[in-house]
Amino acid sequence: MLTIFDTIFVLSVTMTFTMPIFSKHWKTSVNPFLLPWLSPIMQISLNGSIWATVSVAVERFVSVVHPRIWISSFSSLLYILPTILLSILWNIPRFNELYTCVRRGNETLKASEAIINSTEVYSVCLTPMRKDPRYIRDYILLANFFFMAFLPFMILIITNSLIYRTITNISNLNKKTTSRQKRDQSIAMILVGIVIVFGFCNTFRIIINLYEVFHLAVHGSVSSKWPKWCDILMRFSHLFLVLNSSVNIIIYGWKDNKFREILTKLFHLNFLLKKNNIVMMNTPSKEEKEMARSEHSVAVVESLL
Repeated sequence: MLTIFDTIFVLSVTMTFTMPIFSKHWKTSVNPFLLPWLSPIMQISLNGSIWATVSVAVERFVSVVHPRIWISSFSSLLYILPTILLSILWNIPRFNELYTCVRRGNETLKASEAIINSTEVYSVCLTPMRKDPRYIRDYILLANFFFMAFLPFMILIITNSLIYRTITNISNLNKKTTSRQKRDQSIAMILVGIVIVFGFCNTFRIIINLYEVFHLAVHGSVSSKWPKWCDILMRFSHLFLVLNSSVNIIIYGWKDNKFREILTKLFHLNFLLKKNNIVMMNTPSKEEKEMARSEHSVAVVESLL
């Protein structure tokens, strides 16, 4: 799920910001029609990526810290469906923020309602709802800052701290680590790596959001003109958000042998795997049985990623 959201985000960012730089035709004839749809899709995939990361953290927290409660036996749908529904429903207003228009002097017409001359150029205009100061203040700034920045970060910090403490305590108590514990530790370390990269790459976005909220709290209005440093941070924010969506699969493949093996087979890169000439036909050992009992939890995490 996380990979799907990341892929959609990278593709939408590429079509929105990269293609207009390399193609004038795309900038003048394609982008004005796609942007009103790409912008909400980009927000849906970004929010989905954020809450998918939180879902993985919550699943690991339940599996490692509270493995015996009833919720730990549920399938991955328990984590996937709320993330998808939240990401889509939360961003429904985004579909009414932009529209394709044509400017004629002081007059702005919708492209669908105007007869366009060959010399006129399409552009993207803001809807009255998007210009409404209350919508900007309550939804874009305050609500998005709390639900898509502050709350996810707090959940990630708390769950990962408890996961790390639990694994450390188990390792100190049990000198002999079982296969299941090794697997849990491996998945937990993957999550820690993803969360660290997630936190760093979202820092620029959160700084900009904090500045906007601070300006609103102090001055009582939304800043109409950004300072130069905010514009620079915004460019870095776009770059690192794309980077964050691109490296998760690298982290997972680097830290997890099973995922790396499945990935190489999927892309027919079996020659990269070490050849194993020993075929084991013996009865499963105790460690193998423990490993089998943890497969459900591992399958949930992999479906979330």
